[in-house]
Amino acid sequence: MPVVRVKAFNSGVAYFEHAGKVTGDATVLLKFKPEQINDLLKSLVVTDPSGEVTGISYASQEPLSRALKSFGVDISGEPTLKRYSSDKTISPKVREALTEAIKRRNALAQAEAEQRELQRRISRLQRDQGVVRANVTALSRNPTSASYKRFEKKLLEIQDKIDALQARLEEAQAKVQSLRKGLEDYLVKLTLK
Repeated sequence: MPVVRVKAFNSGVAYFEHAGKVTGDATVLLKFKPEQINDLLKSLVVTDPSGEVTGISYASQEPLSRALKSFGVDISGEPTLKRYSSDKTISPKVREALTEAIKRRNALAQAEAEQRELQRRISRLQRDQGVVRANVTALSRNPTSASYKRFEKKLLEIQDKIDALQARLEEAQAKVQSLRKGLEDYLVKLTLK
């Protein structure tokens, strides 16, 4: 979107007007530095002759706690739904947004815990696999012995378990990534209605 007007004031404040035509459901990208977001959000005006601006989003790099602090909300410590759902000093809209953010954060934390548990189980099986593999190698001089066959079978069973857990881990990683992106998108999205 091109700049069509710039006004500089004696106070050091400047006004930049971007204007242009957007057709259909096109997306307009405005680039700015993260430290400019506060001023940008305070002064941003979006107009559409049809009156239908669907939304504005900002992909923030800063942590949730710092972003919310800038709006006067402190989530340090352990924010809980109970803590914010009954706090009458927070406006209903902010309380609703915090409640949703905390729910999403809790879902992400649970998915991350599941991911860590799968990684732990895979590591344990890989250690067991190393021990069994050492036994198979030691017994490989007599591949027809019952011990060799038992350890070889155990080695295959462990590999099957690792493969199954690895598939679940990939699903868990995708879930974590999706939940993290969903939380980040939710936190930076500003809907103008």
